[in-house]
Amino acid sequence: MSDVDIADEIVTEAKSLTYVVSVSDCPGLWDGHCLELDVVSGGRSPEQALKKTLSLTAFTLQVFRQEDRDPYEAHGPAPDEDWPPTLLAAYRKSVKT
Repeated sequence: MSDVDIADEIVTEAKSLTYVVSVSDCPGLWDGHCLELDVVSGGRSPEQALKKTLSLTAFTLQVFRQEDRDPYEAHGPAPDEDWPPTLLAAYRKSVKT
């Protein structure tokens, strides 16, 4: 598999995860959060926060892959209180199966 194929695979995996964008505690900023890996980033708009969080999540997946580690076991999901209730229930159901 080429480096380009691996990069494409990582981006595809990152895009398949669950993201929440919310107003930050800091005025004028937004927080992006990848819930499965508890990766957080921010931006000056919801779109920028999401884009930066997606990029950081892809980077996180790449690092774990290079270290031959499973990011879902090593890193873990966000705390329950960070998940919207319906998404948490769906996530818990998917993890059990």
